[in-house]
Amino acid sequence: APCTLSSSIDSKRLVDNLHYFDVKRVDRTVSAHGLEVRVPFLDKRFVSNYFKIDPNLRAPSYRGVEKYLVRKAFDDGELLPSEVLWRTKEALSDGVSSQEEPWHVTLARFVDTVITDDEFEGACQRYAQSGQKNVPIHKEAYYYRKLYEKHYGELDLIPYYWMPQWSDAKDPSARTIGRYKQLVGDQ
Repeated sequence: APCTLSSSIDSKRLVDNLHYFDVKRVDRTVSAHGLEVRVPFLDKRFVSNYFKIDPNLRAPSYRGVEKYLVRKAFDDGELLPSEVLWRTKEALSDGVSSQEEPWHVTLARFVDTVITDDEFEGACQRYAQSGQKNVPIHKEAYYYRKLYEKHYGELDLIPYYWMPQWSDAKDPSARTIGRYKQLVGDQ
């Protein structure tokens, strides 16, 4: 983010709209299988109190560690080993894949085998002509939308793509966002 305050404002915007994105996806996915998810860090009181903390103390640059205050709260040596608690945060795609080939690369290669350029371009034109707000920005986004629509119908439910306003990244992988690259290096 250009500054700590901008980052804080955008984080609040994204948290306020989680019900359109991750929370909805998780709820629909697990509910379809008779499960229920509890997310303790989304407790309304916790979130409200967290946003009352000085944005400079919540910034990834504070002490050079993302989520420093949360990590410090668990730094009693009993719940998590120190090497786990204080390790560099990984993007989800890095944490679930091999070091030789990140998940987002594997996924992009797969999507290229099931979505042709012509199909993607035609879908984008169709969505744009129908007045939908969220024309897919890349094949992976279209692939997810195609799967969603297969099961739930053609609905334009999200108000915008869930990305920081200060980033021009189009790839949903955190590896493409500059701050993440600074923290872990471009591996």
